[in-house]
Amino acid sequence: MPTKSATDPNNRVEETDNDYLDMKQGLQPQQTVLTWHATFNEVIAASIPTVLSNIFLFLIQICNIYFMGRQIDQNLMAAVGMGNMLINVICFAVCQGFNGTIETFVSQSFGGGDGYMCGV
Repeated sequence: MPTKSATDPNNRVEETDNDYLDMKQGLQPQQTVLTWHATFNEVIAASIPTVLSNIFLFLIQICNIYFMGRQIDQNLMAAVGMGNMLINVICFAVCQGFNGTIETFVSQSFGGGDGYMCGV
């Protein structure tokens, strides 16, 4: 029978040799049980790189507007605004569209048990 480890920060159930023997005999191993707090911490930890990349992505545009706004020529500010708009429409919108499509196909492949199509 699996035991809970006091040193495991997520209170996960550890596997023992009995789980391996049960799997060999065709029995299902006991599922890992996570608390709400542990699950929340895992989601937050997984989302930090995405959040930081989005912050820095738009920080570039803010820096461009800030430094060009301090120039005397209004055409420079208009050019930066037009450049930021074109980057958003051409690059970011297309990439986010592809990402949404990939999410659909990956979730279907994962549900169907096809790890190769998920990139695993």
